[in-house]
Amino acid sequence: MIYNRRFLTLLSKVTRLYGAPTWEKSLGTLAFGTSPIYAAIDVMAFLNMPADQTDVTRTDFIDWAERYLKFSGQTQIAGADLYGARCGVVHTYSEQSKMSRDGKCRMLMYVANMSGDQVRDAGDRNYILVSIAGMKSALFAAIDRFLVDVFASTERAKIAEKRLQKLLIAYEDVPGTDPHLRPFLETRA
Repeated sequence: MIYNRRFLTLLSKVTRLYGAPTWEKSLGTLAFGTSPIYAAIDVMAFLNMPADQTDVTRTDFIDWAERYLKFSGQTQIAGADLYGARCGVVHTYSEQSKMSRDGKCRMLMYVANMSGDQVRDAGDRNYILVSIAGMKSALFAAIDRFLVDVFASTERAKIAEKRLQKLLIAYEDVPGTDPHLRPFLETRA
């Protein structure tokens, strides 16, 4: 089915980025490597919105993260902390965001990989340490939990399938010549 191909394409792009042996180093800095994670959470929040909603909001992102994104160990990152970190990375390429400056979230300090727990207290109430490799693992586990929930409900599955058709796809070949794309293109005609 189309939604499977579109969703697998999205996951394959994220997996390819994180599957590179030196992805942390090749991106120049660790924080940049979090951008696809935050983008994927935004997409999941978009797929999870009520049928009558068009645009994903801060609340959608935070709610999705709170419900599905779980890190190993007892220390967790609040959805607001993740959203504030997302805004810092995406808008200013820094750890600070308007939310953190307003005291509404903690700032994330990124570590390439940590042994043991993926999230740790930084010893300062304004900061929390997080393993980027741990974020990746937590994201894929969260997506698995989310998909089980979504496709267990016929109504939610229909909404998600409709939205999956709107996701961007980067074509490997000229549209119309790749046999895997033909069913998709026929549904667009």
